Amino acid sequence: MYYPRNRPIQRNPRFNPEQAVRELKHAMEIKGCNEEVVIRILTDHNNAQRQEIKNKYRSIFGKELDKDLKKELKGKLESVVVALLTPPREYLVHELRNAMKGLGTDEQTLIDIMMPRTNREVKILKDTYKQVYGRDLDKDIHSETSGQFREVMLAQAQGNRDTTEDVMVAIRDAEELTLAAREKKWDSDSVLYRIMFQRSHAQLRAIFKLYENATGQDIEDSIKQKTKGDLENSLIGLARSAKGIRYFYATRLYEAMKGKGINDDVVIRTFVSRSEIDLARVAEEYQRLFHNSLSSAVAADTKGSYQTILLRLLA
Repeated sequence: MYYPRNRPIQRNPRFNPEQAVRELKHAMEIKGCNEEVVIRILTDHNNAQRQEIKNKYRSIFGKELDKDLKKELKGKLESVVVALLTPPREYLVHELRNAMKGLGTDEQTLIDIMMPRTNREVKILKDTYKQVYGRDLDKDIHSETSGQFREVMLAQAQGNRDTTEDVMVAIRDAEELTLAAREKKWDSDSVLYRIMFQRSHAQLRAIFKLYENATGQDIEDSIKQKTKGDLENSLIGLARSAKGIRYFYATRLYEAMKGKGINDDVVIRTFVSRSEIDLARVAEEYQRLFHNSLSSAVAADTKGSYQTILLRLLA
């Protein structure tokens, strides 16, 4: 059953880690595993408390909770549970590393994680990536991507946007962007590239509004007309992030669930990573943009315990 939370997941004031681990242990001893108990406990506590639960489980039973749960669960429910038991910063760098290791690169995952990040958040990602893997994120991006997409991702990975807001600069940038719109395409040497990776999100919002007023065209539509492939996707991701972080996530969730099938990776990553930040606000933005509740979209595209745990995370 889905009970609206109406707020991000917060610390449970009635937290009892020993009781939680004994309930989890009992749930796993039942044939088929009592998934309802697992879901309730994990979604009733924030990530910091889940880490305490993991530690308590290890101290009492001498085993790792996430590994024991992986043995009992399967499919997408298992993926969500493992993600919820991972510290937030480590979870995102795990996603980044998984997107780049092995054959091929998952460019869209790189876009989804990197483009919404502020300067500070980029630095945290890079520091955590180094701590967890002993590797430089910039170097891995350089080696696992190519062409203009590589240049775009490396520019974002610098995390050195100008955070000032200046109306006159915004007007000048919008004028330059309007003139540049006459070009057949925008590439990494264009005015768009320079503006997109130097200006703050707030400054970009002002620039995009002025640009739309001058050209009659939304910046996303212009990007789609003048670029393609991974470069287009990365610039669209950045433009949406500048318009608003909740706008970015609501739009990505809509794309992940529209039509036949569902991009579970996008849904899981968004729900888990935003559950203690602004998932309820993302749901409100989703409703505003697409005139349908996010919970209804989830209910239509998922089933069973996977559906239940997503709806429990959702405000």
